[in-house]
Amino acid sequence: MPFLQNAWYVAAWTDELGTGSLMHRKLLNQDILFYRRADGSPVAMTARCPHRFAPLHYGSLVEGERVRCRYHGLEFGPDGRCVKNPNSDGPPPQIGTRTFPLVEHHQLIWIWMGNPDLANPAEAGQEYDYLGQPDRYAVCKGYLHLACNFGLALDNLMDAAHVNFLHDSTLGSEALTLAKTVLREEDGVIFAERFAPDGAPSALFGQLRGNCEEHVDHWADGRWQAPCRISLKVGVTAVGAPRSEGMEIRATHLLTPETETTTHYFWALARDFQLDNSMLTEQLGATTQAIFTNEDQWMLEGQQQMLNGESFWDAKPKFLAGDVATAAVRRRLDRLIRAEQG
Repeated sequence: MPFLQNAWYVAAWTDELGTGSLMHRKLLNQDILFYRRADGSPVAMTARCPHRFAPLHYGSLVEGERVRCRYHGLEFGPDGRCVKNPNSDGPPPQIGTRTFPLVEHHQLIWIWMGNPDLANPAEAGQEYDYLGQPDRYAVCKGYLHLACNFGLALDNLMDAAHVNFLHDSTLGSEALTLAKTVLREEDGVIFAERFAPDGAPSALFGQLRGNCEEHVDHWADGRWQAPCRISLKVGVTAVGAPRSEGMEIRATHLLTPETETTTHYFWALARDFQLDNSMLTEQLGATTQAIFTNEDQWMLEGQQQMLNGESFWDAKPKFLAGDVATAAVRRRLDRLIRAEQG
């Protein structure tokens, strides 16, 4: 699957990018250099020196503002232009490296990889404001590097049917798996909602409630926004009780393609109960990372290996009724990419 260029992608968690250091990350097949200026604002530029193609992330920061190439000492400012050539007394050469628009908020750094004239900062993940509201939500977060195409990870996250099998001892809920998916689309955003009344909870919510046997009303509401933003509201409440009286976890899944066969996966869980229980936050974080690593990752990477270089559609997938959300996201994203490519 090609990449949608004119879109906001997550480049990093804010705490990944420190002051006084350089960070390198490949995004959409492009090597990007990140650093923070002296005032703390983030900068992103192509990591290849335009002189003789040395990796700029092998270099160093000068006064917290300029990147000095380790090969010949050329210095590049935050706008990407060469501002100093230590090998000459004359003006710096008229060369530079591309820079990228960035937006930093709600613990995330977003990057625009396409036409900078089309970048609207207001569209860079404003819906994840709950990640920066400690008075309302307790948040744990993490990162995973996946050896698979981002499309396979999107499929997995929009697919509720696999949960009762791949996650049978953790997230699985037979009632939720059998529930009908209600699909709707609003302004290009796809919603996939499941509601399972009067059924056994998943092991995770059973443990959180302290009773794995008592029946509950269970819901899982998914939201996809192009190209790679998925949010889930998953919760339980007493049978017949309103959702506000139960417990809900907001799961955030943000994918950024690295290459055609590798993906950066940023995740977070935000809960609206037991906000002061730091031990629970730590436990949920460790459990979630373990679920992704031990239950999802090997399956996704196995799928990538089975494709053996063949594209998803060329492999002719056979969709089932439960794949309605996965198919809708795939087709919507394909249309956006085709439109962008003209």
